[in-house]
Amino acid sequence: HVVGDTFARPLEEELFLVSADGKLEVTDATAGRWIILHAQGWADAGLTPSSPPLLFNSWNQVPGTLVVPHEPDAMISFARTELPRSSTETGGSVYWTCRADVNDEGSFLLTQLPNGPGIVGLFREVKTEQRISRWRDYPQPTEIPRKSPILLGGGGVSVRGNISGIDAPASITLLPEESAPVYHSVTGPTGDFHVPGVLPGTYQLTARALLVHGKEPPPVITFSVDKQDVNLGVVRPSEHTFQLEVDRRVEMPDELVGRIVNTAKRQHPGVVEKIWIGELFHPGGNYGARISFEPTVQANDPTSAIQPMLILQIPGESVRKLYPEHDSLGFGFRFANSEIGPGKMLESPMRVFPLKERAWFFPLQDGVDYQTAFALLRDIEADAIQRIQSTRERMPDGSWRGSSQGVSGNITPSVLPTITNIRKGKGGNDIEIQTRDRPFGGRNYYFKKTTDGFLLTGASSWVS
Repeated sequence: HVVGDTFARPLEEELFLVSADGKLEVTDATAGRWIILHAQGWADAGLTPSSPPLLFNSWNQVPGTLVVPHEPDAMISFARTELPRSSTETGGSVYWTCRADVNDEGSFLLTQLPNGPGIVGLFREVKTEQRISRWRDYPQPTEIPRKSPILLGGGGVSVRGNISGIDAPASITLLPEESAPVYHSVTGPTGDFHVPGVLPGTYQLTARALLVHGKEPPPVITFSVDKQDVNLGVVRPSEHTFQLEVDRRVEMPDELVGRIVNTAKRQHPGVVEKIWIGELFHPGGNYGARISFEPTVQANDPTSAIQPMLILQIPGESVRKLYPEHDSLGFGFRFANSEIGPGKMLESPMRVFPLKERAWFFPLQDGVDYQTAFALLRDIEADAIQRIQSTRERMPDGSWRGSSQGVSGNITPSVLPTITNIRKGKGGNDIEIQTRDRPFGGRNYYFKKTTDGFLLTGASSWVS
């Protein structure tokens, strides 16, 4: 199979099948860099209609040993990310990867390796409800071909800690100051994390929630590793007076957040409540920043408010990029280090719901009674929502009796920060709420009002 012209047309990666006689037609339109993969070998070359016959390079094989304790199904992963080789290759990176099983003695054999540098490590995978995270423990740079076997897992220390202030599980990244492997991990349900085999050096730790649409800025700290294990204790989010969330697909200059804040202050005198940096309108493809200011309660109606919002489109370019925490190559966006325009101010009408813990501001769809919505939110805060329970049970003879109608899942007070809309119910439901707990998706909850409160009749997921 052939991946054609990756750099010249980065958004139109095509897959070709070469005929049995080996003939491959290259036209002026498809001339450029080609990577050709085959069971017998590989080729990486610039091709034109007049190129001579192309010969495969033989795949490399490298044996090795994992010297640390491992699970019976352990695997070793090799990856190589090749950045553009010249200014004319603007499409991003080429990504090579393969894996090998580890036997009981710790031996493994990596096959189908191309020439060049790469990273070898112990393959790790964590599956959550909405995402699969993959990374390599004990990452070790290597050059292919190599004469000596790989000895993996020796040396380095353990880095431990606990991520506080963002929802678990969270992705952990240790980025070295100097040229060295990048380390990854994922926290447990309580925020605890462990990164083994970290070599001496200075690292910047960042953490990002995997499941929940971020409510806090990601923690960022810098620390040093010597010869002793490191316990970072509790790591808390960076201190901002506003919530900051950055689309994981974007790359941006360090000073971009400060420039966005300064632009927002020039455009509006209100207090910045939240900043989103990334794709503005999915799937519109426009990238920039969305700044939400604190809502202002209306003087003539204390139950109504207006939330100002500033939309900034920031120039840049689409790129191919590696997502190391998921071991995959995809598309991203790189912001240019250029001036930011004035943007566009919007106003969003809100309703005010002063609950016990705090006042919440939510949009209310036409046709929804304010007092009904207020009562529903009070019950959610008090964790007093009723559910339809299944009465289905298995009898001694193996048959089932009763009703299987029930509602999977539950709704708790933790859903309040994620609510984006309260709307009129459909299909016999009195009221519905929509939440957004990840960048482009969330949950819908359906309620029926009863004499005793509110009954949760159903729930579903949505993705834009």
